[in-house]
Amino acid sequence: MLDYLEAKFERCDIVEHYGNSWKINVSRDNYSIGFLFGLMEDVQEQYEVSEYQVAQTTLEQIFNMFATMGENDNPQARKKSIRKSKKKV
Repeated sequence: MLDYLEAKFERCDIVEHYGNSWKINVSRDNYSIGFLFGLMEDVQEQYEVSEYQVAQTTLEQIFNMFATMGENDNPQARKKSIRKSKKKV
């Protein structure tokens, strides 16, 4: 299944994997959400997928992604911020 998705989309990332459960994030490219549902319906039996969910990225997820990227970009600023907060206590 993963090979199929990697061939279909520009970007295909495994977000979580445990047991038989996978959470995969793919680029939307030029596909509609309806197309993605149809795609999963078409391959569900072939790849023995018992359940699936298709959802757009929420604004909260985008915000959290940018916040995480900001923390990772400047670890020195983060250390200074932690030190300042310890002094106030």
